[in-house]
Amino acid sequence: MPAPLSDDLSELLAQARAASPALQRARAQTQGLAAALAERRAELSPEVYLRLERQYGNFSLRSGAAENRVFIGLSSRFGAGLSNLSGIDAARAQVEAAEADEQVQARALAEQVLADHALAASAESRLAALRGSLQSAAEVGQAYDRQFLAGRKSWLDVMNAARELTQVELALADSLSAQLALRWRLALSVRGLSNVLGDTP
Repeated sequence: MPAPLSDDLSELLAQARAASPALQRARAQTQGLAAALAERRAELSPEVYLRLERQYGNFSLRSGAAENRVFIGLSSRFGAGLSNLSGIDAARAQVEAAEADEQVQARALAEQVLADHALAASAESRLAALRGSLQSAAEVGQAYDRQFLAGRKSWLDVMNAARELTQVELALADSLSAQLALRWRLALSVRGLSNVLGDTP
């Protein structure tokens, strides 16, 4: 069984967002495309450079005094025509698409966690009702057995009571297995595979 989770939905959602590999991948992709967009925008700005030189002698005058020179310059890489501007527009569109994909991933994750949490809450009440039904069916079966031995109930009545008990037992087993699968899915969504496996003996 996975470790029990918090009942606070906002805490569950925050943990699920932190643990989701799909959301982490989408976030990393958005950050990478945003960095590429910043690089494209930087290409439009000129680069300012400063160069200092000290020269001792030259080819035409051997014994000349040392000379100091300072160069300040600008360089640019505007490219041909408006290709940089169209590249920036394309990079911006890619960033917007990646942000939209990240929001879709976050929304799908939140919907899954909320739905699983609601199903887990309803499964608890269903299990309580089935346990009550199981106890009642077992008591009815025992009573029918006693009444059959006393001659008050027929064999068909005893068989019907046994069938009802078996049906309730099957329904309870189905509900327990569904609840177990739901708990595992919710734990994997909220805490991540490595954390859940680390807690499991």
